[in-house]
Amino acid sequence: MWTLLPHLTACLQGEALILLDIRQDRYFRVPAAIAQLTLNWLDGSETAPPAALISLLVRHSAVFENESREIVARPVVVVIPRALADPMSRASVLPPVHGLTRAVARSWIALRTRPLHTIIAHHRALRRTYADVSDPLSADLLSAYHRKRRLLPIKKNCLLDALALDSWLGPRGGPRQIVFGITSEPFLAHCWVQSDSAILNDSHDHVRRYSPILVI
Repeated sequence: MWTLLPHLTACLQGEALILLDIRQDRYFRVPAAIAQLTLNWLDGSETAPPAALISLLVRHSAVFENESREIVARPVVVVIPRALADPMSRASVLPPVHGLTRAVARSWIALRTRPLHTIIAHHRALRRTYADVSDPLSADLLSAYHRKRRLLPIKKNCLLDALALDSWLGPRGGPRQIVFGITSEPFLAHCWVQSDSAILNDSHDHVRRYSPILVI
């Protein structure tokens, strides 16, 4: 995947080049006529973005005229771990799950009242405050989260639950990322939470079908 601007990212999924504009909460596909030119630029073969790409971005309001000179293709490597953090601890007594209902409810409200880019900016800011925390995520804590989450009346949703899990863990559990991924045929969008070594709320067989397009 590539970051073009703080709000604009891209990825190649199969033969489709997809852009994500989080400012508009919108995905769109680069037309085949300019896809190869755009890929050549993303891969470093060309120094400046194609004029046709800039025109496309301006036409879709993904980029304002004054931002077009700031577009730079920065490659981002996202490694999806094969391991699944086992949420089914055999411990007879699990740790308390304080604040989970609040975290899920706040994420639910935020997704209905705030633009996606402001929610993402908030989580990025939070991550900077505890990026150096290295305590590993215990199986008991993750198990307690999943068991309590199943009891809450708010329907599960990949984005809501990724945001809620990230908020609820806070500085606990060590470094992690929220990864957004897409498929092109058919077009599907998904997101999940992962650490450097394990997927925290999904399975590898599921998420490996998606190409990462944004990482928080």
